[in-house]
Amino acid sequence: MCTGVTRPKVSVLPPSSAEISSKKTATLVCVANKGFPSDWSLSWKVDGSSRSQESSAGLLEKDGLYSWSSSLTLSEQEWMESVSVSCVTRPKVSSAEISSKKTATLVCVANKGFPSDWSLSWKVDGSSRSQESSAGLLEKDGLYSWSSSLTLSEQEWMESVSVSCEATRSGQPALTGHVTRHQCSE
Repeated sequence: MCTGVTRPKVSVLPPSSAEISSKKTATLVCVANKGFPSDWSLSWKVDGSSRSQESSAGLLEKDGLYSWSSSLTLSEQEWMESVSVSCVTRPKVSSAEISSKKTATLVCVANKGFPSDWSLSWKVDGSSRSQESSAGLLEKDGLYSWSSSLTLSEQEWMESVSVSCEATRSGQPALTGHVTRHQCSE
């Protein structure tokens, strides 16, 4: 997968009437998905005023994009008196910083594997690159998936001939996927 910055799609789920009548609170849930890279954050505004609330870390999905969630609980009175409640997505760095970073981030996703002790590693033009990969994530079908990302400077990306991600397990032959910059759209 070759990608730049992708703004997540955001949905806000309203509170349930049962919660409002029984608990006298209103909990809203913000779900953001299909974003890249993983360092987006979610924040809340009630009638234009910021509310501090934690959001989840980016969760890597099988398509190589990320999703996040956050919840906000208001009193029944705040909910009834508010004109607007919104969830805002922001990259943790500004757009100016992203465009000035001049980097290429590649994501490797391996799935449908067993057992869970496979690992992912990167090579740039045959030279190993140290990067962490996720632990095996058990899927509903009983098989596992893994992910890893590699960020290269613009110069490294432009000068590279081949970037590969290898899935390895002790005693097993490596499974390798390759990407070249010519496969990526600008």
